[in-house]
Amino acid sequence: MSASQVDVTWPPAVCGLLDATRRSLVEMLASVPDPTKPAVGDWSIGETAAHLCTVTAIDALVAAGIRAPSHLGPVVDRATTVSLGEVADMNALTLECEPERDAHRLAARIDAHVDAIQAAAADVRWDASVHWLGGLTATPAGVLGHLIAEMLVHGFDIARAAGLRYPMSPDAARTFFETFLVDVLESPEIAAFGAGRGASASLSWEVRLRGSVPVAFEVADGVIRARQATGRVDVRISAEPIAMLLLMFNRLSPARAALTGGVRLAGRRPWRVRRLMTLMTMP
Repeated sequence: MSASQVDVTWPPAVCGLLDATRRSLVEMLASVPDPTKPAVGDWSIGETAAHLCTVTAIDALVAAGIRAPSHLGPVVDRATTVSLGEVADMNALTLECEPERDAHRLAARIDAHVDAIQAAAADVRWDASVHWLGGLTATPAGVLGHLIAEMLVHGFDIARAAGLRYPMSPDAARTFFETFLVDVLESPEIAAFGAGRGASASLSWEVRLRGSVPVAFEVADGVIRARQATGRVDVRISAEPIAMLLLMFNRLSPARAALTGGVRLAGRRPWRVRRLMTLMTMP
């Protein structure tokens, strides 16, 4: 699926998966006993939830035109020009602009942002192109696919830190790959956004997620292009969607992913997966 060819079955499917994911997330956040516990990196549970609340507001703005709260103005402005190497600085800004750390209150705000997306969905032009971080071109469905992934990954962080249950749907995880990742990798702005990520090297790869149609890409002359999935690629990844999502967001090591069977490698040059992960790992 490309930015110019959006499957008409995607809008209701993505909105439905977003709704189910946020319900699990909000229910889990409402059960957090101590938001000061460390969650991921230097962030506490409360800080992780604050970041997620800001991301929800930004993606609601980009996908559905829903105005972000005024206190998020600086991070919304920064999002338009950020490059991949500056995402960490922008993530820090998300915390500066959102001072709330109470997980219960943040859960209510996230809930309200997603309610607004669902209310606006009927008026969204799903075949349009919108501009995400750094001007990257995506579709509204792709932006919501990104939001679902953020909810899954940071929900995983928070639940693990709080010792809470947080079910993750493989269908929801697949959405990230079938909408957002395809959109962004085909975006004309990807080379400038990801400068320094090694896109100048020649590389071809195919991803076969369980339950999805295989997708293939190649890098040539610094440009990433979609290509037909023929099987003749440097790296072929066969993966369970949740394992692949956690791997791309650095929550699961390649070794553990392989040992548990969540991810399997093949292809003509499978050792090039290290170069591929440098290109594809999310900030």
